This record gives sequence, C-alpha cells and structure tokens, in this order.
Amino acid sequence: MKLKIITTGWESLGFKSYKEYLSSDIWKERQIYMIRLYPYCKICNAPKRYSKLMRVKRKTKEGVRIMVWEREYFGKTLQVHHTNYSSCGDEHQEDLQVLCYGCHKNTHEVSGNDI
Repeated sequence: MKLKIITTGWESLGFKSYKEYLSSDIWKERQIYMIRLYPYCKICNAPKRYSKLMRVKRKTKEGVRIMVWEREYFGKTLQVHHTNYSSCGDEHQEDLQVLCYGCHKNTHEVSGNDI
C-alpha cells in the first residue's frame, strides 16, 4: 500500500511532491540536525555509523608479521522518520524520529507504508 500524504507544508515551500521535498537541502539540514541531536536509533539504540583508523597485525604473503593501519567501521547508517506526515515541510522535533535503516524499514512495513 502506498503512503497517502495529506499536507500542504512542503507545497507551501514550493515543492511539487513529497519526494522532491525529501531530496531538498531543507530536509537534509533537518536530518543532520536530528542525527546530531540523537546519534542513536530510537528503537534498537544502534549508534551512528562512524569509522576510525586502527593499527592491526597482518601477515604478508611471505608470512612476515607487520603492523598496518586499517579503517574500521562501527554502528549503523541513521535515517530520520516522519511520525506525523501532516506536518511535512513544517516538522517539529516531536514529529521526527531517528532510526537505523532496518528499524525504519520495519516501521514502514508494520504501518503498511512504503519506505
């Protein structure tokens, strides 16, 4: 079932569609703000994806042990979910929820709305 959005918030900002609003700089800024404010998934508590350089031991083809720098990745990619679609384009903090991709997808599957 496709999501039916009844709103004028994003239309009043000059966007022709909800999809166009989601690809706008305005929405990107709101997502950045929310993820900085809440750097964890609200459902599973996974942290925001980050990386750091770490020294690790490796063996060369010749069997020699060496120390090398490798980038290790931790956490999950976070997304911002609308809990209230009637305020799209004029969202308040309580209308948005920071979720990891898996929890965001599950939230839409449970509600019957496509992500």
